[in-house]
Amino acid sequence: LAAVSELTKRALLLEAGCIAVDGPTTHAISTYISKGRGAATYVRPQKHQTIMPNISRVEVVTSDGSGIHRFGEALAVKIWIKHDRPMAKGCLALYIVNQFQQDVIYAWAFYPDVQFGTKNGESFLTCRFPSLRLNVGLFDLRIHLSEPPQGVLYEQLDGICPFEVIRADKSILWGWNPEDCAYHEQWNWNV
Repeated sequence: LAAVSELTKRALLLEAGCIAVDGPTTHAISTYISKGRGAATYVRPQKHQTIMPNISRVEVVTSDGSGIHRFGEALAVKIWIKHDRPMAKGCLALYIVNQFQQDVIYAWAFYPDVQFGTKNGESFLTCRFPSLRLNVGLFDLRIHLSEPPQGVLYEQLDGICPFEVIRADKSILWGWNPEDCAYHEQWNWNV
């Protein structure tokens, strides 16, 4: 969204340097979201099949289901791990990376707290963020599948499952900008 006027509650939506919508803010946001970024999904290419434990699929479930995520809504990351042979003590590290290539969230599934891959087959893990408060901007995932430190690194995926965080809940004087911060925490002021 290029410009939002608080006084008139109107917005301009630009596409390729041209005005696509000049109207009510809710209409501009709805138009933007309906275009989406596409599915935030990774599927392992057939040509990269291996007998080593590997990540066969990753899906980011955004609030709008189109690669667009609304600030403060729940977000889930679903991960399918194929292991034709058992893993000793499977470890998974999930990073959410912003458009400036900064890791802004780190979530892990480590042995013994989370146990997976102990038998031949496939494991399905879901990481849920009940109220994701990332700042607006573009994000993707980095994932490491391994054994504990000094053990085998089975796979490292980087730059997968792109998605975008937007804010439609309220506006601030200077607008929402990706470079302002990485994350919004709740706070209270007293005077």
